[in-house]
Amino acid sequence: MLRIRHFVLTLPLVVFPSAPSLGSDSPAIAGLKEKGLARSGRFFVIDAEKPVLEKWKETRAMLTDHLATADRMQVAELSARELAQLEERRVELQAKLDEMNQQINEQGIQQGGGGAAGFGQGGNRQGGFGQGAFVSQLISQRNMIRMNLAEITSTQKAFKADAGTDKKTLDAQGKQSLEAAKAVLTDLRKSVDAVTKQYAELGSDASVKSALQTLEKDKLGALKLGPSTEFTSVVRSLEKAERMILGKNTSTVSRKKGKSRR
Repeated sequence: MLRIRHFVLTLPLVVFPSAPSLGSDSPAIAGLKEKGLARSGRFFVIDAEKPVLEKWKETRAMLTDHLATADRMQVAELSARELAQLEERRVELQAKLDEMNQQINEQGIQQGGGGAAGFGQGGNRQGGFGQGAFVSQLISQRNMIRMNLAEITSTQKAFKADAGTDKKTLDAQGKQSLEAAKAVLTDLRKSVDAVTKQYAELGSDASVKSALQTLEKDKLGALKLGPSTEFTSVVRSLEKAERMILGKNTSTVSRKKGKSRR
């Protein structure tokens, strides 16, 4: 679960950067604007990024809810295991206690004292000191078992009191939150892929390349075609979530490695 919590804490909070004013547009910048690009820091990005960044906020909240539910389910499962182990131990000790009670009663009858409580003088006359010491030892062991049983019973009650929502309800909640998480991840993936495709098309556009080269020659800085840093961060977090929740490996790095092996 530490891994799950770490994942939740590392999901980025998106902050939209403000685009600095460039004054009057040069022909190169005007050409980029015609392609739907606007400057954001050192990148020229498309407006289609914004809905994706907004959608990530909703997705992040949904994932956080799902992981919290999964955490509660794991805690409940561990508690159920503990309870099962405690019950096994309780049954074992109860059987041992019944056996010792029977032994103590049999020893008392043999000594003619009418039971364990009355063996004293009769024990000395008929069973001797050794026999009496043996019965005392049995009684001491029985008392110890009773104490252990009481502790186990108390622990069982505490576990049941802390259990809260029953397993059936938690399972239903977990299934519902998982399906919701899968749905938002699938929807976000579609939006991300659409934006990525647009950037790929713009990246192969000769006029876009020429405009960026012109801006670089004009010494306006190393301006690049997007995606923005914020969008890239969201994509990485999406890939982590897909690996964890959907069992998919959709990272760009992995795809590039796969191609290089061929």
